[in-house]
Amino acid sequence: MNIPNWRQNLRRKGGFWKDGRWYDLHVERRMPLVIPMLEEIVTALPPLSPDVRLCVPACDSGNASLIILSAYSVARLSLPDQDPALHAIADE
Repeated sequence: MNIPNWRQNLRRKGGFWKDGRWYDLHVERRMPLVIPMLEEIVTALPPLSPDVRLCVPACDSGNASLIILSAYSVARLSLPDQDPALHAIADE
């Protein structure tokens, strides 16, 4: 029996993974465990109030931030990332 494992995602080949918009279009199809993993992150968070600021390091294109904001619309997030192109997508 082949049980899905996040390590399989590390073997991905082909594609334009450094392009944030391409990544967002294909990540769920190419790496099906990404969205459930992000949802697990949200369930691990304590309740967030408006006076709490949450840092999402290496925010990439903002997928984790979007899922956090969908659960906690009052959350204030800091989104640091070294790649200005990805940071711009996350800001959108």
